[in-house]
Amino acid sequence: MQQPFFRVPFAAEGDVSSIPVDLQPDGSISMRSGYGFDYERDQTTDPLAKDISRQPFNWLMNAVTQQLLQTQTLAFPEFITTADNGGTAYPYAAKAVVRYRSAVDQPWSVYISKEDNNTTTPLASGNKWEQSALFKSTSAQAVAGTDSETIITPATLLAALDYAFATRLPSRYLAGDLVITFGSTPSPGTLVANGAAIGRAAYPALFNRIGTMYGAGNGSTTFNLPNVNNGYTLVAANGTAIGTQWAGSILSHNHAASSDTQGWHGHDAGTYVAGNHNHGIQRAANDNPAGEFFNADNNNDFGTGYTNYAGDHSHGVWVGGSGNHAHNIFIGASGGSANLAAGMFVLHTIAY
Repeated sequence: MQQPFFRVPFAAEGDVSSIPVDLQPDGSISMRSGYGFDYERDQTTDPLAKDISRQPFNWLMNAVTQQLLQTQTLAFPEFITTADNGGTAYPYAAKAVVRYRSAVDQPWSVYISKEDNNTTTPLASGNKWEQSALFKSTSAQAVAGTDSETIITPATLLAALDYAFATRLPSRYLAGDLVITFGSTPSPGTLVANGAAIGRAAYPALFNRIGTMYGAGNGSTTFNLPNVNNGYTLVAANGTAIGTQWAGSILSHNHAASSDTQGWHGHDAGTYVAGNHNHGIQRAANDNPAGEFFNADNNNDFGTGYTNYAGDHSHGVWVGGSGNHAHNIFIGASGGSANLAAGMFVLHTIAY
């Protein structure tokens, strides 16, 4: 050090006598006058000459070196109380820095005056002092968030934020809130809504919120999460419908259907092949039309005749047209057992 270190204040163990502040009528030393002219007089010839007293000088030097030692070792001077200043509160300037403690059994803290002519005491109601942060906070202090005497650095802040995001994210949601994520795993503070049974004691806030609405678990120590199956959507509900599964429905409706109109037309038709056969005919008495047949009873009565055999053959049949018309069509059912919406699969989770 270029200046001396006052490791021990002057006259620390000597006898001292304090110097009065105000002027003394006899011209003795005071804080206002210091050593007056009488102390310069020739003590051998001038009866008004005064000796420089050892005890007041010791007191003065002790006070000066104590203050210097305080500044050298503590950097900031102690707060000046009203009693220290002769009954008047000292008016600190803005940015003045002092050390202060409210009682002898309390730790010292450093305070900075926030305005000029500041006569308040640090920690007083409506005080005008700002407690100064002098030390770098640790990660633990930054996470706890209760310390007001340390400075947080960018590195410590980042560590605290990482910890907060990893452990305090549930505070962003209320227990039971739906949280949807595009990730394949649930976010911190959430569980996949897959109907699993979880412990009531392990997740008290969630159990308090949803209870056994989605299942009672084992009936005593567990309860079930909501179960949002693949492909199912969540729909608005109120009252007693909340928490129930619904297969969905489609508004009742009909389907109109018709065939193309083909215009006036006929349809080909035919008989089944009946094998080689003949056909019987009847004729009137004495009626002998031309043709190849014979009279079975050869008399003039009515008789039955037969055509010749014609081999296997079919007979054409003509079906008459029925005008322009349509035909009824039956439409068969298709689809699955539930109404599922098209879209993208995303993970549905519940906050705890």
